[in-house]
Amino acid sequence: MNDVAILIADMVRAGVDADLIGRTAAALSNREAVQVIDEQAERRRAKDRERKRLRNSAESAENVEAAISKKETSPTPPKEKTTPKENTPKGVQKKAPQAILEAVLSQASAKALVEHRQKLKKPMTDRAAELLAKHLAAAPQTCGLSPEQAADLMIYKGWQGFEPEWAKNALKAGYAPQPAATVTRIDIYSLPQAERESKLAFFLEQARLHRRWNPRLGAMPWQEGCRIPEHLLKPEDGKGWQIIGAAA
Repeated sequence: MNDVAILIADMVRAGVDADLIGRTAAALSNREAVQVIDEQAERRRAKDRERKRLRNSAESAENVEAAISKKETSPTPPKEKTTPKENTPKGVQKKAPQAILEAVLSQASAKALVEHRQKLKKPMTDRAAELLAKHLAAAPQTCGLSPEQAADLMIYKGWQGFEPEWAKNALKAGYAPQPAATVTRIDIYSLPQAERESKLAFFLEQARLHRRWNPRLGAMPWQEGCRIPEHLLKPEDGKGWQIIGAAA
């Protein structure tokens, strides 16, 4: 017999009103039920806490084991040796890019290109200079300009690099290059015939394109004193051309 039943029996023996006995019994029964529920809930919470503790312990152990395993199988790679940077005095430009460009350009033009890239805030590296030098050297074949003319066009247009198609578009749009630097350096007519005629043919094509004649080549085509072999000339050569350096 539980505590509630014993209490009810005592109340009956004492002659307590039956209605009061009934309400007391109901109240005591409900309280006992609530207590039982609370106890069950607490036991469930205790079990949940225990499960969580065991799970966390297991995960921690697994993480520790994994860390130990990783450390054993993945040794720290050796640090790469770094090459000390070359200390260039403040205000002094490295000469390597300019020296590379001087293989195809005059010293003045090479220096101008290096300074041009500096103004664009795109300083030229050795590799960039090598690539640019190749494009400039091939300019006579790819777009009909000498390396010096190509460099001048690159600076004039504010280009970071040089592409033959850009030069062709600029020429079509009316850009007139300065006379090729080689004309001022050598006497074309003193060269062997094959080389001489090859260069003269190139300058003739430039003159036809821009309708401008360089007086260093002598008299204009078909005029008295012209030194260009007739087999290189066309009937319309010289017509309407301007002489470079002459007053317009």
